[in-house]
Amino acid sequence: MIKLFEFLRERIYRHIIVPMFFDKVYKSVSSDNVASIERTAKELEKTNKSIGRFGDGEISWMFNVRGDNKKSFERSSPLLSERLKEVFSSNNDDFMIGVPDYITNIGNDQYVFNIDLFWKIYIIRRRKYLKKIINKHQNYWNTAVTRPYIDFNNRDIADKTFSTLKKVWRSKKILIVEGNESRLGADDDLFDNVKEIRRIECPYKNAFDSYNDILKTTIDFLNINRDFLVLISLGPTATVLSYDLFMNGYRAIDIGHIDVEYEWYLMGAKEKVDLKYKYVNEVSGGHGALTLSNSTFDKEVVAIVK
Repeated sequence: MIKLFEFLRERIYRHIIVPMFFDKVYKSVSSDNVASIERTAKELEKTNKSIGRFGDGEISWMFNVRGDNKKSFERSSPLLSERLKEVFSSNNDDFMIGVPDYITNIGNDQYVFNIDLFWKIYIIRRRKYLKKIINKHQNYWNTAVTRPYIDFNNRDIADKTFSTLKKVWRSKKILIVEGNESRLGADDDLFDNVKEIRRIECPYKNAFDSYNDILKTTIDFLNINRDFLVLISLGPTATVLSYDLFMNGYRAIDIGHIDVEYEWYLMGAKEKVDLKYKYVNEVSGGHGALTLSNSTFDKEVVAIVK
């Protein structure tokens, strides 16, 4: 019965609501002040700026929207909502706020069909929240900078973006703060050009429940190892953590699902698929990664937060 309801609802949105209402709604929430993916990647390469990224999930967590995060890896909470709003409203040129690319470019045929439709429906359903947060006089950066492949029809975007991003951490020491099944860069060449990798492993689900421990553990490491660039893959917790580390004087990049995206890019995937050694929350069956036997990876772990 539930599946039938969802099927009918999708058909109603696709064939009735989107054609009737999208253009009008989109004009009320769209912004021309969102940088392209390529420009966002270049800004990260040529400067020492930090970034916090907001996608549909972060916007939903920000407003505790029921239903959007039913099967999510992070439970909603008033504190998480408050912190995300704080980060989004911050105004510092050296801390980049990333917003969804779709606020600027939806409907221009660069996205695969199901993603185009998803965002049209999302914008219609969540327009009142988008109106509250999007300031048409403010310049934003592009959340999709770390997701330049699977949603797009044009592979060239990913070619250029991954090439540029690899220059961000080239020859640097990096600290990866990640969910304990994310395993960024394990068994691929995403970070082959860095000088050193250290990792702090965190809960892959409901990481914000352990936020104070994660923040303290990260800062304790950085106080001793100040020359590390921090890359964070931890859902909405990463958005908050990147800001708090920035405010403490460290460069932090909310890197999101970049490694999953990069794996799909390397295999030429046409749709989102499971990766057996990495947690993929967007794929059915991708919620339980297999144990990784990798002595190099194990040696990189400097702390585990539970």
